[in-house]
Amino acid sequence: MKTLLSILLLVAISAGNGEVEKPVASETKVINYESFATPVEFGFGNNYYLDADRDGQDDFLFTTVYENENGTIHTKYMVNAIGDNKILVVDNDAAVADEGHSLESFGNVAWNSAPVSILEQVSNGESNGWKGLWSGDRDQYIGIQVEKNGKSHTGWVKVFIDQSTEKAQIEGFALNEVADNPINAGEI
Repeated sequence: MKTLLSILLLVAISAGNGEVEKPVASETKVINYESFATPVEFGFGNNYYLDADRDGQDDFLFTTVYENENGTIHTKYMVNAIGDNKILVVDNDAAVADEGHSLESFGNVAWNSAPVSILEQVSNGESNGWKGLWSGDRDQYIGIQVEKNGKSHTGWVKVFIDQSTEKAQIEGFALNEVADNPINAGEI
């Protein structure tokens, strides 16, 4: 009888109060998004500083630089990571993505903190040409990574460069507030 009571007592203790602890679902994306009603222009003498995580400190600089190389003028539309932040690059150019594409490193696509060219106009006085990964007059996205408290937060910046008017604009940006989790270009 003592054995039976001991077994029943052990079963009652192990059963607890009948509540089952449910696993907590982990969030993979909490996207902080901003779209500009009037796109912000950037270019020579008109730099744009982006505070992607809205903490009061600039994270990226968008600008234009000119280089004269043997009479050929190179106008480079650039993005610079500030501090420990990073830009998604391919062979030292900003990796550009269409809406819905993943913003992750793979193959020769990697996160880098060095200033990179988005698009470059080359003018020799007789003709203008364009080079870079940018593919025409349409919105595309640049992958960004903001480092906060030793963790990486991935996001994107929506950029439009009109090659006919030579104007570059930022139309919006987003950042995944959940660290070490990817985001797709244009995802909100």
